[in-house]
Amino acid sequence: MDRFETMTSFPDLLRSWISQNAGDLASDGVQAILTEGPQDRDRRAVWADFDSANRLARLTVWDTGEAVLALADAAAENPPVTQQLEFASSTDLERAVASAVAWVAE
Repeated sequence: MDRFETMTSFPDLLRSWISQNAGDLASDGVQAILTEGPQDRDRRAVWADFDSANRLARLTVWDTGEAVLALADAAAENPPVTQQLEFASSTDLERAVASAVAWVAE
């Protein structure tokens, strides 16, 4: 069982991950900002923006386990590349966060 397994809400898992790792990311030149979605919706959501000097990533997570990962190059004129995800466990969320951070840190 990993350290997040006791939580059941994917938004809570992402919130916790950002809280625990934002300092380390900042020291590596990656800014992480968490935004809460509106509370009056049927599905709760949060999104994390990961930004560096050249790249951007946004991971949006709903309490249903649905997620969207968007990756963009700040200098490119191309639209962001998006990927629809479905989380079944905290490990899935951690993989998506790792992908976002790896993209931005390149």
